[in-house]
Amino acid sequence: MSRPVIFLVADDGRVLDALAGDLGRRFGADYRVVAERSPRAALAALAPMATAATDVALVVAARPMAEMGGLELLLRAHELHPGAKRVLLEHRGEWTSGEPIVRAMTLGQLDYVLFHPWKPIEQNLYLPVSDFLAGWETSRAPGVEAIRVVGPTWAASSHELRDTLARAGIPYGFYPDDSVGGRRLLEESGEDGTRLPVVVFRRGMVLVDPSHAELVGTLGLQTRPAAGGCDVLIVGAGPAGLAAAVYAASEGLQTRVLEPSIPGGQAGTSSLIRNYLGFPHGLSGQDLTWRMFQQAWLFGAELILAQAATGLTARGPDRVVRLADGGEVAARAVILATGVAWRRLGVPALEALAGTEHDAGAPGGLARVVLAPAQALQSIAVRSLSAAEAAALATGATLPPSGRAEPVAAVAPDGRLVAVIQDDAGRARSRVVLG
Repeated sequence: MSRPVIFLVADDGRVLDALAGDLGRRFGADYRVVAERSPRAALAALAPMATAATDVALVVAARPMAEMGGLELLLRAHELHPGAKRVLLEHRGEWTSGEPIVRAMTLGQLDYVLFHPWKPIEQNLYLPVSDFLAGWETSRAPGVEAIRVVGPTWAASSHELRDTLARAGIPYGFYPDDSVGGRRLLEESGEDGTRLPVVVFRRGMVLVDPSHAELVGTLGLQTRPAAGGCDVLIVGAGPAGLAAAVYAASEGLQTRVLEPSIPGGQAGTSSLIRNYLGFPHGLSGQDLTWRMFQQAWLFGAELILAQAATGLTARGPDRVVRLADGGEVAARAVILATGVAWRRLGVPALEALAGTEHDAGAPGGLARVVLAPAQALQSIAVRSLSAAEAAALATGATLPPSGRAEPVAAVAPDGRLVAVIQDDAGRARSRVVLG
């Protein structure tokens, strides 16, 4: 199997040769480093790679080049290799060049910026490039499936299982129960398919239609609090709750966190968070969540998942939180970090579709109806579309099919809930405003 490509473009031969040499020494065993001095020659080399389905992980382009600017080259390279991460090479200290870079980042036309000179090399080259490659790797289908799920494609239970595994960062594969692969997995696991979904672990364990608590416990996460009380009990493991856990535990307080679902809250579902302090290129909600989760755990916080808090009372100097399973946890202080729940429309026909996916019957193949808050869809649109397209969406316009692989989204003029119908190629077929 051929190695993925790190593609470099700069018309300064000295910078290009140094960058290619340094990257080759560190990443050459796993990636093929290709360097071109001319933007047009670079595009000519990238085109046959697209035809041959060669994996291009990174396209790194110097910002100022005589023949074609780096941002323009990255836009054109993206049309050939939409999965490649786009990196702009900028001279350290050129802070006056910010406006076009900021605009490109805002419109989703640029993923990262790399600065030169990059000494010390471990900190300023190898560390950021490793992060860039990790971002590319996580955007691809997992090479190894730690868990395989067999179930009805459109069922809410299948959707919930896949959502839990994705938010927990577990690489998994989903197999429709009526597919050849799904039927083979059911036979191998000794199940007849009368109860679905079925979860098959690599180590041989099989769960049939598991509850959320059963799945979380099997993943090795704690689902019941230890005996006795604690100093601080935090209800909710979103960013606020996890931050509170880090600060409380780091001060030596016995800290527990209750979370009815999976850590991360609403932020954990975001594909990219760019306004979190300390991450200039942004990071996914999943990445942010598990960094905070590990940090709290390393300070000694006890994180209890699949446990909902149902009540709070005072008992002498303690505050006692009742749990959904009938248990109690006493603490000297309780922090409520429950986050938000999106307002529902209350339309029975729509409520019946919550948590499910449906074949919308779009011409040209299978289509998916996406139901989400308009705020979330608007962020997808701005990241995926051109400035003109994003502006059109913000006013409620319907886009013609674009042929892009990224998701596109329409936003209702009043900012309310919308649905976007897409085909398998990511082309928007129609737009429906709900409520």
